[in-house]
Amino acid sequence: MALSDASALHASFLLDTFLLLPASGFLIAYLTRNRPDKAPALGGLTLLAFWAIAGGLYFDLWNFPFLSEAGQGNHFMWNSGIELLGLSPRWPAQPTYAAFWSPANLAALILFLVAYPSALALGYRWGNRKWHRV
Repeated sequence: MALSDASALHASFLLDTFLLLPASGFLIAYLTRNRPDKAPALGGLTLLAFWAIAGGLYFDLWNFPFLSEAGQGNHFMWNSGIELLGLSPRWPAQPTYAAFWSPANLAALILFLVAYPSALALGYRWGNRKWHRV
């Protein structure tokens, strides 16, 4: 899998953090608008699902074969399959988890532990405002 470096950073973490998790939080607020006591459990399950899927991709436990080389687990998490759009990926094919204390690995840890829960909570808060519960 020979992939070149590019000058811009593109990450699948962006899809999760800025689109999928906030949308999930918004959906949780909608689904629990009449039963807000159920929101923490639904939010926890959602976060566990994201951690399981994204973590599995990050550690190359699975991939998206229909995207060919662009869908390889760790590579996909950092580059989002942007090769399919004709763009060059920023991160090389070598898995970033290979060097445990590498800056990329630490960034992924922060994204998983801080940004993912924060993005879900932000979407939930937006949903609460939409459904008149502040």
